[in-house]
Order: sequence, then C-alpha cells, then structure tokens
Amino acid sequence: MARRGDLRPLPPSPTRLRFAFQDGPVDTGDPSISKLVRVPTRTLEVPSGRLVAADPFSSELREPFSQLIPPGNYEVWMTRAYVNDHFRSAFAVLTVSDTPIASWKLLTTPRDLPVDGKPYRYIGYGVDSALGCFCDDVAARLHEQRFKADEDYRAETLIINQSEWDDWGELHPAGPSGPNLIGFSTGAGDGRYATFAGLAGDGRIAAVVTDFRIVDILE
Repeated sequence: MARRGDLRPLPPSPTRLRFAFQDGPVDTGDPSISKLVRVPTRTLEVPSGRLVAADPFSSELREPFSQLIPPGNYEVWMTRAYVNDHFRSAFAVLTVSDTPIASWKLLTTPRDLPVDGKPYRYIGYGVDSALGCFCDDVAARLHEQRFKADEDYRAETLIINQSEWDDWGELHPAGPSGPNLIGFSTGAGDGRYATFAGLAGDGRIAAVVTDFRIVDILE
C-alpha cells in the first residue's frame, strides 16, 4: 500500500507543458487547435511562499504545496487554446523567474497519494465549479472564513470567471490591502487538474503551471 512520502511520479511530457508558454499559431498535433494565446491577469501576492492551487468555490481549500517558492509578487497568465470556433483555458501559469526551464516536477501536498499506473489523473485539485485559482496560503485561509460566513462574497467567488472578458477574476479575501486570489475558468470544466513546477538547472522553481488537459492530453 502506498504511504505518504512514497510519491515518485514519472516526469511529465516536456512537449506538453512547453505549450503553456506559447503565444500564436502552433502545431500541437491536434488539428482542431489553431493557436495558443497568452492572456495576462494580475500580479499574485505570495507573502508566505506557500502556494495553493484549488477550486475557489470549495469551502475548504487544499493545503499548500510541500515545495515552497520565495515570498514575493508574481505574474500570472492564462494560456488559451483556440479549439475550432471557441477558446478554452489550457494552462494557468505563475512565473517566478525568467530562468530557462530545464525539467519539470509534479507539485503535491502532504495529503496527495500516488495511484499505481496513473500518476497525474488522480493527483491534483478537484474542481466542481469549473473554476481554479492560485493564492498564497494566507489568502486561502482568509478566503475560507469569508466563504463560509458571507453570502455576497460566495456569489462574487462564483462569478470570478465572468468578471473579465477573458475568463479570469481577482478576489481580495481580507480587503484591498490583503493578499489576493486569482481565479480562472478550467478549460475542461469539472475534473481533477495537476500542477507542475518548472525547474531551472539549479533546481530552483522558475514557473508553476496548472494543466487543464486541453493540449496533448495525457491519460
């Protein structure tokens, strides 16, 4: 039986995850995808370095990833895939540095467990609202408190993917001066989505990517 700490996932396809950084016409191997477009959102405040990726409409957000990033403010963008006559969110990307990515690592929380033969499909955060998000653990816990107590705030959370023309939105759980939460639509709707760290040659995290399983789907 697998135990916590036994997770040794296979490396994700570098061909697949590199598409998160593409912008323009691209050959993904899927003729229905004509182009990928990078859409900037807001700068995410990460004061503790403990990054959370989760469904923001959940009353209890996931624990932060076990691997920390340096505290700071980081650009977040969406990579949209234009599929036939519409677009879908393919990746959510948080950039930590401009350092080239040398390898990829699956990010996990202490509660994530491996599933034999299926290291990605059952690892990641579950989505029931067609929404995902990035936030610092400080913002996550503040969000939980307001979500449970404030009906107006819950309604605001539900429509964050309608608050901008390109399917993303921003919340401030503690008010304008506190750390924020950046939410976005998930391209494949409800499901489970894995998040990966793009590592520089020295092993430091250069980027964080949540894959919405639109491009080069890996079963």
